Amino acid sequence: MTNSSLAGKVALVTGAGNGIGRAIAQTFAKAGAAVACADLEAAQAAAVAQSIEQSGGRALALTCDVSREADTVAAANAAREKLGPVRVLVNAAATIDRNANVLELAPDDWDRIFAVNVKGAFLMSRAVLPMMIAAGGGSIVHIASQLGRVAAPQRVAYCSTKGAVIQLAKAMAIDHAGDNVRVNALSPGAVATRRMIHRYGGMDEARRTAGPKHLLNRLGEPDEIAQAALFLASDGASFMTGDEDWPCLEPGILMKRTIPTAALVVMPNCGHTINLEEPAAFNAHLDDFFRIVDAGRWPTRDPRAMAGAILGR
Repeated sequence: MTNSSLAGKVALVTGAGNGIGRAIAQTFAKAGAAVACADLEAAQAAAVAQSIEQSGGRALALTCDVSREADTVAAANAAREKLGPVRVLVNAAATIDRNANVLELAPDDWDRIFAVNVKGAFLMSRAVLPMMIAAGGGSIVHIASQLGRVAAPQRVAYCSTKGAVIQLAKAMAIDHAGDNVRVNALSPGAVATRRMIHRYGGMDEARRTAGPKHLLNRLGEPDEIAQAALFLASDGASFMTGDEDWPCLEPGILMKRTIPTAALVVMPNCGHTINLEEPAAFNAHLDDFFRIVDAGRWPTRDPRAMAGAILGR
């Protein structure tokens, strides 16, 4: 078994009918997991489950509105009954939202977006955690977004929900570390999914407009995000929890020089909000971080204690 293997594990993926969720479900199946494919669109969930089975994997299609507690409980129970206890959960379900600022967005629209993007991740985690803990632990990956950190115009609801999802992952990681449950967030940049077509009117326009905003001068592909999710879900990330992974950025920007591995693990949890469009502020943050590393202020190998040292607590 390789570190990226999910052989013998059951994974439940929400939003599995399309885009990033679909790519994650199919990638997890190739890595050996039995996958429960949950989506509000029943036909799409069934198509993904069928594609996994036709490739020799085990899968289950689930129709699920993640904003409804009854649906999430039913989905979790069905996955356990048909496939076994869920050991990996990916919360990838997200609703399509329109461009709007606070004055333009109706309260009902705000509530709907939060109900799916944030409450959905909360409810599905709540439904799965008891069986995950009883089975000895597991991994939860929340699909957030770079817009949970770096805001964009006319995206007030989406940015707010993804920021909440990032914090949800960190709080859950602290609460459930003792249960051997790791919780991480994955924050992609713009990815070539139907969300881009909705926002830009077509994929060609999305690639032309949004692609150059990224360091690699292109949109991400769902399969690329799926590989990052596979790593976080697998034993290869066994020392990572409460982290936020940014697959849209080249990691070289973080490597000013060689620092201890433990420092790299703690670094995303330093409690700073960093605008990557302001290099001076970002470099100042790194300078502060490296001064602490150089001082050797590592009280223990406990990540929470190390994070406390970095924050001066």
